[in-house]
Amino acid sequence: MGYANVVNESDSPYGAGWTFAGVGRLRLYNNDPEVGSGALVLLGDGRAHWFAKQGNSYLRPAGTFMQLVAQSGSFLLTDACGTQRRFESIGNGWYMMTARRERWGDETLYQYTDADNDGQQDDLALITDPWGREVTFTYSSGKLASITDFAGRQLVLGHSGGNLVSLIKPDPDGAGPADPQQIAYQYLSRRLIEADYGLGVTLGAVRLVRAFMRLFALLGGGKVREFPLLGWTSTLTCHDRAVTRHR
Repeated sequence: MGYANVVNESDSPYGAGWTFAGVGRLRLYNNDPEVGSGALVLLGDGRAHWFAKQGNSYLRPAGTFMQLVAQSGSFLLTDACGTQRRFESIGNGWYMMTARRERWGDETLYQYTDADNDGQQDDLALITDPWGREVTFTYSSGKLASITDFAGRQLVLGHSGGNLVSLIKPDPDGAGPADPQQIAYQYLSRRLIEADYGLGVTLGAVRLVRAFMRLFALLGGGKVREFPLLGWTSTLTCHDRAVTRHR
């Protein structure tokens, strides 16, 4: 069987090909001529899991221990560790992750906005952790402009031609002498080819930045690169391929 394109991240609000790891989406298909009926779960880090529909149930993908259950207007995904992710409908077959509940009861909540005026509330606006601390996301011209955590620390993003080209991390010492770290990204045909961390450290020098970056295999042999933001469990993730495909 060939490939059917199911999601294209070239218009991502984070920059072409970038997603937010840990913040999932779900796409529901009913009698699609190419993929049939089922649900595609995207976890934001390059992983895409296809749950084929059989009767009123969704079959677990081979090699995984996840369970997907349809509920009224939502889906509940439970992984092998007992973590539950709830996806709620925003229309047109799309469901956004609105809650992640760990097995011991801690729950993180996610809210969305329509930052690009496409008629769908699918742009991340607010994350609230189990202790009520909030992380806010602001947008400019449909692209993510800044992320601010509960302590007021801010990450500033720069975009050009649809690409994420820079990150300015929070000032490490307030009014002290240290300057905020700036990271610059370069692309070739929408593929990330270099990340300049300053001080001569670039993405090409993998050994020097191994503590800051992990590489993941993506469908079709592509790669996923993750870069830490403000020390949260979520990271901004860049995919070599702008189109995620399901076989």
